[in-house]
Amino acid sequence: DDDRSDDDRWLPLPEAADVPLVADLVLQGCSPVATRDELVGRIRDRDEDASDATRLALELLRLDPSRCDVVEALGEFGRWVAHGGPELSARARACLCLTLQDRTLRDVVLSRWVPDPFAADQSLLDDEGVAVWEVIPPLPAALGPRETPSVHRLLHLAARVPQEFTPPLLTLAAFLAWHSGDGSVANEAIELTLQRDPTYRLALLLNEVLLRGIPPWAMSAAEVA
Repeated sequence: DDDRSDDDRWLPLPEAADVPLVADLVLQGCSPVATRDELVGRIRDRDEDASDATRLALELLRLDPSRCDVVEALGEFGRWVAHGGPELSARARACLCLTLQDRTLRDVVLSRWVPDPFAADQSLLDDEGVAVWEVIPPLPAALGPRETPSVHRLLHLAARVPQEFTPPLLTLAAFLAWHSGDGSVANEAIELTLQRDPTYRLALLLNEVLLRGIPPWAMSAAEVA
């Protein structure tokens, strides 16, 4: 229509780097209050003093591994991620670092928080795996597609452990973000995970899911088995 003014026909577009984050926010019914740089900065934030304290606690635990109770450590971690509360101590973070190196136990945690498509078959778990499954609380129901408090807590924790121990925490955060519909956080967390460990298989799996644009409801346990 030639009667329209230039102002009616043309609208300013956001910077290209901001488009994915803006799109997420618009789909969520939110106003774009953050830039891509702010999002990346928050995910890549580091608390080196806390990380150094965790590393020292790790060295002490390696002298006496019996001081790390796997079920107790994951139960404390699970309750904190699900419901918050006092921040985990350096010793608790150190025990968690060691515990999440066991990928079977990591997957038990994931199955509690993202049961579809990662439902656990308890008949395949050993006694320790069953005990962990029982002490990990499910996450509160999401109020909508957004970065949930649980994702924020996982990213907060990842900033406070040595970088070589961050892949399990970042990948869990990415899966929770993907599951709640926050693709921007999921992509950034997975990108950081693969920078620190390019062979981390669970992160590679989610990266493929994100690249293909597969939503959580389109996946089944059979498809990821």
